[in-house]
Amino acid sequence: MKQYLKSILALTMLAAPVAAMAQQGVSYTIKGKIDGMTASKVYLGYRSGKTYVRDSAEVKAGVFELNGKVTDPVSATLTSQLAGGYDYLTVYLENATITVTGENKLAGAKVEGGKDNRYYAELQQLMAPLVQRDKEASAAYAALTKEEKQTESVKQQRVSFDDSLTDARKAIFAAFIDKHPNTVVSLDLLDSYGGLFPEAGVLEPLYKKLSKKVKATGKGKIYAETITRLKRIEIGAQAPDFVQKDVAGKPVRLSDYRGQYVLLDFWASWCKPCRAENPAVVKAYSDYKSKNFTVLGVSLDNEQLRGAWLKAIKDDGLTWKQLIDLDEQKASDIYHVQAIPQNFLIDPKGKIVAKNLRGEELAGKLAEILH
Repeated sequence: MKQYLKSILALTMLAAPVAAMAQQGVSYTIKGKIDGMTASKVYLGYRSGKTYVRDSAEVKAGVFELNGKVTDPVSATLTSQLAGGYDYLTVYLENATITVTGENKLAGAKVEGGKDNRYYAELQQLMAPLVQRDKEASAAYAALTKEEKQTESVKQQRVSFDDSLTDARKAIFAAFIDKHPNTVVSLDLLDSYGGLFPEAGVLEPLYKKLSKKVKATGKGKIYAETITRLKRIEIGAQAPDFVQKDVAGKPVRLSDYRGQYVLLDFWASWCKPCRAENPAVVKAYSDYKSKNFTVLGVSLDNEQLRGAWLKAIKDDGLTWKQLIDLDEQKASDIYHVQAIPQNFLIDPKGKIVAKNLRGEELAGKLAEILH
């Protein structure tokens, strides 16, 4: 089901220069030459902490240049606008002159310069067979009739294929991190490895393999904090408390529900998968509300969508308590919600006993514990 969304050598003699570089920042130069490029501008975007930074340069006869400074080496996206849409290329901003060469567009261009770009190119080569498999499978699926796509056998084949592709990607990512712990490319792979619903127990062993230098980057420090937060919402952990306002503007705490089984359900009026899942939650509530079970909804709608939120509650028959995640300390941040629908099943003592239960799985778990 779809979800929506929020090698430098380790020599002692290099220790002082590396420390100095970390303090002074990383200066980069990107020199591009894309023969036949028709775009008049290229844009560079990257994340610095919680801020998204954007730069641009004019393109003349396919040639462009960008210069700047970042705190640490970081993944960035070069973008241009073509007649058929947008054109993208990933580059790593690092202490180097980075060359981008190709024909007609950024996508598929060759990136050279700096160790992180070299490692990223290696990763792309490792991933190429999987990318090809995915393209072939997508083409085969597109060739099927509408009726064929609706058959259970085809649906199961797609799920099985997607699962096998995910497992293959994770195997490549884990091997890459193990082989190259001294590059931020490996740090970035943790995001892909963890997916939309990351688990501390899965990510921490991989994070520990990274070098001290990579862990000391801004993103490395943030990731350490993320793992700490994820530990707080593991199965068996005491569910973190929070307070948000209900439809009447009254503050409600999660801990107000201590003594009951609670399905903490994150959703939004604009989230189609959430709305599709709501009937299963309604049925679960109806079947077990008399057995010390309730649901606490937390919507990721904003103030401008309050009307749509209230309408969705009515239209979908969500008769349990509903909160909107607007206060400064958001429940979705505390529970590291990156995609919805997402839920946590909490027992009467306030401990998390299950996560991300859908449809029959939700019904089965409730039948198991509330029989």
